[in-house]
Amino acid sequence: MLKSSLINMILKINNKKKIISQVPNIIPQLPLNIFKGQNINYTTNNKWDKKLSVPNSIEVIRINNNAIGESLHTKLKSYKDTQVGAIIEEKIRNNLGRMVKVGENETVYNAIKVMNDKKVGATIVVDRNNRMCGIFSERDYLSKVDLRGLSPKETLVKDVCTKQIITVSSDSGATKCLSIMSKRNIRHLPVIENKRLLGMLSIGDIVKYIISSQSIEINELKSDIDKE
Repeated sequence: MLKSSLINMILKINNKKKIISQVPNIIPQLPLNIFKGQNINYTTNNKWDKKLSVPNSIEVIRINNNAIGESLHTKLKSYKDTQVGAIIEEKIRNNLGRMVKVGENETVYNAIKVMNDKKVGATIVVDRNNRMCGIFSERDYLSKVDLRGLSPKETLVKDVCTKQIITVSSDSGATKCLSIMSKRNIRHLPVIENKRLLGMLSIGDIVKYIISSQSIEINELKSDIDKE
């Protein structure tokens, strides 16, 4: 059963070769500021992520979230970007907020098994002190293990995971985070508050949330227009 699941995971990843022409090993670094965060309470059932700390070596992008766009209709208030902390809360309410982690000394094979069992495309990597030290994703497997002909059962996660982690603070705007992910060519963003890991969002999480939110606004606008 495990062998079958692993094969399915590998086949899924290999299909991405057709659309991934180049995967950078190092994400370009820009001048960033360490964000100390605000004391916002988030409810979570994950005991381990409450204790999971973030080393000072991991930088947090501080986003100015005060920009307000123009209103498209008099009935609608000016749009303000949704904070990613709210998306984390939404995932938790829907029992989708459980983060996945693996130890840095686990084999790639075991990490893939965990990702397959949990149906996620990436996992947090932690050191022996339960501190986040990297992210291991399907992309890491494809570019650093599969294409190099390495054995998943003999390769350790710490040797192939992404260690130059880009994170955002909990009050960062969702659409601006999408922009960061596009510019930096990344698909997962850990969300940090007071040097603690709240959760990790994929590009799909953010897109789904934005589409859902805008669908509600569009339906309200359509209803208002129909009445006029």
